[in-house]
Amino acid sequence: MKRLRQIRVLVMDCDGVLTDGAIYYGNDGESLRRFNTRDGMGIEQLHRHNIRTAVVSGENAPPILHRTEKLGIDKTWLGIKDKRRVLDELKATFHVTASEIAYIGDDINDIEIMKSVGFPIAVADASIAVKNVARYVTQAPGGRGAVREAIELILEQREKKIIDIAGRMIGDSHPCFIIAEIGNNHQGEVGLAKKLIDMASETGVNAVKFQKRDIRSLLTEKGFQKPYSGGNSFGKTYGQHREYLELNQDAFSLLQAYAASKDLVFFASVWDERSVDILEDLDVPLFKIPSADLTNLRLLEKVADIGKPTILSTGMSQLHEIDTT
Repeated sequence: MKRLRQIRVLVMDCDGVLTDGAIYYGNDGESLRRFNTRDGMGIEQLHRHNIRTAVVSGENAPPILHRTEKLGIDKTWLGIKDKRRVLDELKATFHVTASEIAYIGDDINDIEIMKSVGFPIAVADASIAVKNVARYVTQAPGGRGAVREAIELILEQREKKIIDIAGRMIGDSHPCFIIAEIGNNHQGEVGLAKKLIDMASETGVNAVKFQKRDIRSLLTEKGFQKPYSGGNSFGKTYGQHREYLELNQDAFSLLQAYAASKDLVFFASVWDERSVDILEDLDVPLFKIPSADLTNLRLLEKVADIGKPTILSTGMSQLHEIDTT
């Protein structure tokens, strides 16, 4: 069930899954299909939790497309006999890996794609062969609440999500994870940074967080050369001041080992892509994105591709920016 916590896309067959599999004929001989309203309500819940949805059907019937559009299904593929071949298109459409996809099927032509996704689900009245490759079989038959049941299963697991940071579990009944913010208060001195780690350790926190910037990546030449004087300045220009406060990778490596000797997790906020590379070379167990970079999508994509737990700071952001991120 832990795999369900990674699911970002729910894909389903239509006939026998989203419908009851039967075909009804209208007065004019047109084929009709019966959809369950409970399944539609479940799809709405998924969207509220930012889980995308898709239908891959072997049929090519207009009523299916009409209904999936009304349900708000994000993407519908019709007339697909070899469903395994749409997996790459699914991943590209939703920017996910196969492990982040759940698929609900009922018939033989669903088996190959079910074998390839992160969490295959079979409805109660699916064929035996389909049930044999499924990780979960619903109690409800297709078209009679099976999709809703699968959705509730996914959402239940997401609510129980537990994050593992260097062997420390966060979530459910686990203790609160407390971080001591050191930032740049070390003033560019490794010795002072160690003293701050000592002080953090004495308070019983779980982690110490620094900040990492590549100043040349962040400042224009004009900004770098801007005069910067005063009692709190560490350089003649603003760029020199900022660079003085930066610890290099070797210093971070020493501090990481020192923090580990105190049983503390070491990590940092990353302000640019070069800093991400430095922290990843050190194999920190998590990243922090400062609120000033919440809309820096290139930076976010680079961190997301690494796949480690990430804290997003939202203090300088508006709600629509948070939604985009």
